[in-house]
Amino acid sequence: MPANFTVSSLATAIITLGLGIFVYLKNTKFVVNRTWLALSISVFVWSFSVFCMHNSPDKAHATFWVRFIYHGAVFIPPFFLHFVFSIIGRKYLFRDKWVLFLTYFISIILFALNFSTSLIVKGVRTKFSYKYFTDPGILFSLWTLFFLTIAVYSHYKLIKTISRVSGVKRNQLKYVTLASIFGFGGGVSTFLPIFNINIFPFGYYLVAVYPFIISYAIVKHQLMDVSIVIKKGMVYAYLSFFVLVPCMIAIIFAQHYFFGKGNIYFSFLAFCTLLLASLVFLKVTPEIEEYVEKRLFKRKF
Repeated sequence: MPANFTVSSLATAIITLGLGIFVYLKNTKFVVNRTWLALSISVFVWSFSVFCMHNSPDKAHATFWVRFIYHGAVFIPPFFLHFVFSIIGRKYLFRDKWVLFLTYFISIILFALNFSTSLIVKGVRTKFSYKYFTDPGILFSLWTLFFLTIAVYSHYKLIKTISRVSGVKRNQLKYVTLASIFGFGGGVSTFLPIFNINIFPFGYYLVAVYPFIISYAIVKHQLMDVSIVIKKGMVYAYLSFFVLVPCMIAIIFAQHYFFGKGNIYFSFLAFCTLLLASLVFLKVTPEIEEYVEKRLFKRKF
């Protein structure tokens, strides 16, 4: 298993959970924030369990963690669908309520089956270059079909709504749709080795990008105009660069000075921690924001 894959799993887990909590605390009563936190927790359980499985010392530990992967993954479809309905921002139709209820019900059934039986996941086995990977049970194909069906239906609802609205709302939904396609596309690529398709799941690296985009949009602009979100995001990225780079250089130097070598896992964990800290605590005054925007976009005020 390539080291960068396991590092990406840990980074996705930390970033997703941290941003999920951050968004929720910004407005605990807003349904978009609550459903986003629920979705973030599910993705955290999935990603962190992937990291633990691939770093397990033996098959018994790997089998324990592979079940946890799907404890989180089975709730991604209903939480994402609920998140989509909350973004659309209208009263649910009778049919929509039943679809959401049915999705939750099926996920609970799948969770119970995964917890108490081997019908979803039998355990782990060696596949291609992976020491441990999911050994699917007889119902795993049905679980995959359920996952893909809800993902497609959720995007269908987004795209259908895009065709009926205009202006800022249209841009909001386009932005969310594009981001979620990256996220789900990356996640779905991890199914390929399970079905004996010898393709490395490169799309998995895209999953960590999705929570950054949506979280920033929810907190700063309540999913407002795309151009504003991108511009604000570039300002924060520009400022964070000058904060994070010196800190990372110091951390890497300290590792080599005290221990004689660096550790890629520790360095990446430190980077993710610093990045989250910069998102939470970095304060950008209007004067600083105006100056940076002038430098980045050559604007005249």
